[in-house]
Amino acid sequence: MAKRKKECECPKCHELKPMTRHHILPKRIYGRNQNKHIFLLCRRCHNALELRIPLGRIPRRFYFSILLTFLLEET
Repeated sequence: MAKRKKECECPKCHELKPMTRHHILPKRIYGRNQNKHIFLLCRRCHNALELRIPLGRIPRRFYFSILLTFLLEET
């Protein structure tokens, strides 16, 4: 039986939806096991945020800045 995702209010769009985990430090660069910084977003907001993250490696502090800027922008 598939596990149903819990619906919560998305911190960006404020809609009640199933949440997905966003790894603040990209898994493709830092790997799964080294990445403990996770933030919950709905799928639509998660995809929008992912488009802002550069493909190459940037200093770690910039990933947190990208997330914070994204969350504070008006929707």
